[in-house]
Amino acid sequence: MSIETVNLDEDPEEIMRKIRESVAEHGEQGVVDMRALQGQDIAAPAQ
Repeated sequence: MSIETVNLDEDPEEIMRKIRESVAEHGEQGVVDMRALQGQDIAAPAQ
């Protein structure tokens, strides 16, 4: 599973390039960009 931000204002080809790059780098283990969660106010609460 991967959770990352995607800027839909970017050119679709640029979005796909970034997605392919991320899959190549994190495909096996996935990645969570905490900024994506924080932007939706669903990050884990501070302890």
